[in-house]
Amino acid sequence: MLKWRRKKWLTRIRIDKKNFKKKKHNKKSHKIRVLKRIQKDEVVVPNNFSLLDNTENTLKCLNQLIDYVHKRKLAIKVDSSKVDAVDPAALMYLISILKDANHKNVIIRGNYPRNKDTRRLFIKYGFSKFVTNQKVIKSVQLSDEDTLQIEEGKDISTETAKSVLDFAERHQCFKYDKDNLSKKLYASLIEMMGNVRQHAYTCASGHWLVACEFKKGFLEFVLFDKGVGIPTTVQKKFIKDTINYFTKKRESYILKSTLEGSFRTQTKENNRGKGLPQIFEFLRSNRIENARLISGFGYCEIYHDGVRINVDLKNKLHGTLFSWKIKGEDIGETD
Repeated sequence: MLKWRRKKWLTRIRIDKKNFKKKKHNKKSHKIRVLKRIQKDEVVVPNNFSLLDNTENTLKCLNQLIDYVHKRKLAIKVDSSKVDAVDPAALMYLISILKDANHKNVIIRGNYPRNKDTRRLFIKYGFSKFVTNQKVIKSVQLSDEDTLQIEEGKDISTETAKSVLDFAERHQCFKYDKDNLSKKLYASLIEMMGNVRQHAYTCASGHWLVACEFKKGFLEFVLFDKGVGIPTTVQKKFIKDTINYFTKKRESYILKSTLEGSFRTQTKENNRGKGLPQIFEFLRSNRIENARLISGFGYCEIYHDGVRINVDLKNKLHGTLFSWKIKGEDIGETD
C-alpha cells in the first residue's frame, strides 16, 4: 500500500474511533433528544374543519389542543394538512386558543392544508393575520369583495359594527328594509360584543371575533365570544332549582331560557338580562335564516317561531358562538 493511502486509511480509522467514543459517551443524552423530537404532542385537524357543519369532531380536536395548552406542553404541532373544508367559526376558535397559548408561553407550530382551494380559504378569512407563514401567502390573494375578514376586539367597537353593516349594505341586504333590519343588525352586533365582558368576568382573555361572507345568495355572519360561556354565567340557584329536571337538555335548556329572558346572568343586573332576548328577537325575524347559538355544551337553533333544542353536545365549546344568514346579492350582479 502506498504511504499516502495508508496515511489516509489510518486517519479515517482514528476519526471513526474518536466519533465512536463520543457517541458512546453521549448515548443517553442523544437518545433523550431524539425522544423529545419524536414525542411532540400532535393535534390532527379533521378533514371538515367546521364548527357549524362538523361540530362534534371539530370541538373534540380543538379541545384536545386546549388541554395540551392548559398542561403547558412545550412542543405542540397542529396538523391541518388534510383539511379540505373550513369555516370562519373554526378558525376563530383556533385563533383564540393560539392567543391563550402565547399568553402561557406555549409554542404551537402548524401547517396550512395541502388542498390549494382550502389553503386560500384560510388566508381569505384572515387567518394569516394571526399566524404568519410568508411562504404560503406570497402568491395568494388575501381578500376579496365577498369576504369580510376576521376581526377581533375586547370592547364594543362601533367601527367594526359599521364595517359589517356597510358590507351587508353593499350586498343589498337592506334593499327592501321595511323592518329596519339594518338598525336591528347594528344593535345586535353591539349587544353581542358587550356580552363578552359579561361572559368573561372570570376570564382575563375574554374577547370577540367576527367575520362575514357572501355565499350562495346569502351573507353568513359569525361572531365568537371567547369567555366562560352563557351557561356558566347563569345564576346557580336557578340551575339547582330548575335545570335538574332537564338532564338531557341541561345546557341547551339554559341557552333557550336565557334567550327567552327566563334567566339572568351572574352580573345580577336587570338591564343586562335584556341583552340576549334582544338578540333573540333579531335572530328570529323573518329576514334571518339558519340562526344558531352554541355555548358550553348547549346548542340551539333559532327559527321564526321560537327556539329548538335537542340533547347537549358531547364536546364543550369554551365560549359563545352566534351564526346567522341574511339574503343578499353578489356585488358583481348589481346595477
